[in-house]
Amino acid sequence: MTSGRAVRIAACATAAVAGLALAVAAAGRVQSEYSRKPTPAELAAAAAAGVVQRWERVPAGQLFPAAIRYHTDLQTSETASRVGIDGHDACAGAVDGTLIGLAERDGCVAGLRADYADQLRGAVYTVGILAFGSPAKASAFYARMPLSAYPATGLRALAIDGTPSAVT
Repeated sequence: MTSGRAVRIAACATAAVAGLALAVAAAGRVQSEYSRKPTPAELAAAAAAGVVQRWERVPAGQLFPAAIRYHTDLQTSETASRVGIDGHDACAGAVDGTLIGLAERDGCVAGLRADYADQLRGAVYTVGILAFGSPAKASAFYARMPLSAYPATGLRALAIDGTPSAVT
């Protein structure tokens, strides 16, 4: 062998060994990254994302239970049964003019509503959930909401056929 050829072979062998060592080190780093436990910051971010997206994953029947118990001004316990859930999820349809600007400003992404009828089916209560893009946006909305005007305004009544809330 010529000395030039031997040098090239030695250089190629050294480069191959170095490349293999680099690949093994990179694989080890990737393996440790994929097998490590999440940091507290990563856990907090995942939890926040889960809360923000909950309304998309949970069936409407779980968000709005089949019945709700409440107490009247006469100190009696009553049960209202769910009679319907709104099939739309636009914020603009769920809230009235007193809240739509604030809801849009704070990034409302969905407005869900359901109706509950009292035991005599003479009164219907609409309850709602507003979903925002982050817990911070939801908190900002709540902090700016003019609570003195409620519960008389804010959430649009949901008209369900066969109930007193139906539009005639």
